[in-house]
Amino acid sequence: MKFSFGDIVYHGPLAKAYPNGIDYMQIISYDLIRQKYKCMQFDSLAPMSSMCICYIKEEDLDFACNVDPFAEKNFKCNGKPLVPKNVDDLYYEVYDFDGLQQTLIRKAIRHQVNNGIPVKENKGN
Repeated sequence: MKFSFGDIVYHGPLAKAYPNGIDYMQIISYDLIRQKYKCMQFDSLAPMSSMCICYIKEEDLDFACNVDPFAEKNFKCNGKPLVPKNVDDLYYEVYDFDGLQQTLIRKAIRHQVNNGIPVKENKGN
C-alpha cells in the first residue's frame, strides 16, 4: 500500500476540478472490504472546525507535499498526526468517493460537546 496512518494527502480529482480549494486529509486506515483508504478530511482554513470521514481509492489520492510544501507542518502537531488511530467516527459524517462522485454513507450519530477529537474508549481496562 502506498499510504500509511498519519500521511497527509489530497484528493486528486477534486484538486483538478477546484485547484483553489484543496482540502487535505489524514490517512486513518485502509478498509479491506471497501478497498479504499479511510481518511479524515480537514477544512483548509480551519482544520479542526469542519471534519468528515471519506473513503477514497488509492489512485485518487496523492501526498499533500506534492502540491503544498507546508501541508505536513500545517496538518500535524509537533510532527504527529492530528487524528488518532482510535478516532470515534460516530461523531462525523461519512462519505464515499468515486472520482468526483461523493455519496453520503451516513450522518454523524453522536454530537461533540467539546472541541477535542473524540476517541473510542478502551473497554479492556
